[in-house]
Amino acid sequence: MRLSIGVLIVACLVAYVPLDEVVASLRAVAWKWLLAACALALCAEWLASIQLRILADAHRLQLSTLQVFEMNLATRLYGLIMPGGTLATMAVRIYRLSGKHGHYAGGALAATADRLVATLNLCVVGCIFWLLALPRDGLLWLALNLATLTAMAVVVAALLARRPWPLKQLLLRMGDRFLGARFATVRRAVWESRAMPGRRFSAIFALSIAQHLLGIATFYLLALALGLPLDLIEIGWIRSAMVLASLLPVSLLGLGPREGAALLALQTYGISAHASVAFSLSVFAVCVLFLGLLGGAVEFRRHLVAH
Repeated sequence: MRLSIGVLIVACLVAYVPLDEVVASLRAVAWKWLLAACALALCAEWLASIQLRILADAHRLQLSTLQVFEMNLATRLYGLIMPGGTLATMAVRIYRLSGKHGHYAGGALAATADRLVATLNLCVVGCIFWLLALPRDGLLWLALNLATLTAMAVVVAALLARRPWPLKQLLLRMGDRFLGARFATVRRAVWESRAMPGRRFSAIFALSIAQHLLGIATFYLLALALGLPLDLIEIGWIRSAMVLASLLPVSLLGLGPREGAALLALQTYGISAHASVAFSLSVFAVCVLFLGLLGGAVEFRRHLVAH
C-alpha cells in the first residue's frame, strides 16, 4: 500500500512535469557545487554521529564516534535496499548500537531520542527561517512545522519529565504487567537517559541545530549547482518542508512526497516545475544515494575484515 501511494505520486509528477526538461536541468549541473554539497553532507553526518554517540554513552554502549559514523552510513545503505523504510533502518540501527552489549532497550532509546531531537530541531529551524523569509502562500508549511514541532515537544517532555504523566504511568503499568522483569531493562534505560548531565543535553541540541544548518548549506549549494535564484533564508524553510514531506510513510525513500513538496514550495519564488523536480532529485542523489553508496563501501570493508 505504501509503495503504491508513492508510485501514484511519482506517476502524477511524471505526467505533469516534462521529463526531458528535468534531465536537461540535471545534465547542466555545476559539478564544483555538487561535490561541495557532498562534502557538507558528510560533515553533517559526522555531527549526527557525535550526537548519537553522546546518547549511546548515557547507556554505556561504549562506541566511538567513528564506529557510530560507519553505522550511520551502513543504515543509509540498508534504507536503500531493504523493504520497510524507516522501521527497517531503525531496527538495523538499534541492533548495531546494542548488539555488542545486549542492552537493546538502551540502544532503542538512544536511536529513538536521536530521531526525536532531529525532527524537533528540523521544525524549530524551519519555523525560524519561515519567519525570516515570510513567503507568500507558505502558511501550509508553517502549520505543518508547528504541528510536528508541538507533537515532538510533547513526546520529548514526557520522556524527560521527572514525574510520569498519566499516559506514561499507564504505559509503565502495562509494561510491568505484561512483560514483568523484562520491562525492567526499559525502566533502566529511561533512568539512564534522565541521569545525563544538563551540559550533555545542551551539546545534543547544539549538534542537532548545527546539522540542520549544514543541511541548509548543502541544499543551497545544490540550488547553486542548478542555477536556481534562491538565497539561504529561502532555502532554510524549503528544506524543512521537503524533509518533513519525505518522512511521511507513504513512499519509498521519500520519492514522490519530496518532489511534490519541492514543486509547491519553489513555485512561491517562480521556479519552474522541471527545475523544482531536478532540485529535489539532486537532493535525493546527495543526501540519500551518495551516503547510501558510501555505506555500501563501509559494509564491504567490514565484511572483508571479518573474513
